Parts: sequence; structure tokens; C-alpha cells
Amino acid sequence: MNSERKRPAGPPSNRSKTFRFGIVAGRFQPLHLGHCDLIDTALRLCDRVGVMIGSCVGPQSADNPLSYSDRLCLLRQVYGDRIEVCPLPDIDIGVPD
Repeated sequence: MNSERKRPAGPPSNRSKTFRFGIVAGRFQPLHLGHCDLIDTALRLCDRVGVMIGSCVGPQSADNPLSYSDRLCLLRQVYGDRIEVCPLPDIDIGVPD
């Protein structure tokens, strides 16, 4: 019989949270409480959180009134450097509107 004790399930001992990395993707047009709930949950569960801002390269429109830099500024005002942010360009896959 093996006398070694098994570690309980959970994060490895060198990590403080359940997951190493989490990703939240959205357009953030504008940043709202639902987005914040997702990001806050990711921050609670993950060592690092990446936030991907979608629809980042097209011109401003009624559907996308805020520029990428506007949305980046909003995220930085709320989360500072606790998140990593990157653009997520739209991909046209030919699906009709």
C-alpha cells in the first residue's frame, strides 16, 4: 500500500487560482455590467486574464459607435493593468445578415 498522500484537486501549489489564463471576448460597445461580471469572474478564477476587443478595425458606425482606443481606455479606467487587452478583428465568413 502506498503511504503517499494525494493532493486534493485544485490549482497547483505554485498558483493561487484555479486556472492559469482566462479569456473574455466582446465588442464592449459600451462596456456594461454584464461585461464587468464576466471579467471580474475571470479575475477571481485565473492568474492572468486576456480581454479581446472585437470589431476593432472597421469605421465607427451606429452598431460600433466607439473606437478601439475608446474601448481600451474604458477597460483601463476600470481594470488598470489587472487585464491584458488585445484587438480581435472581425472575420467575414460569408454568413448573410
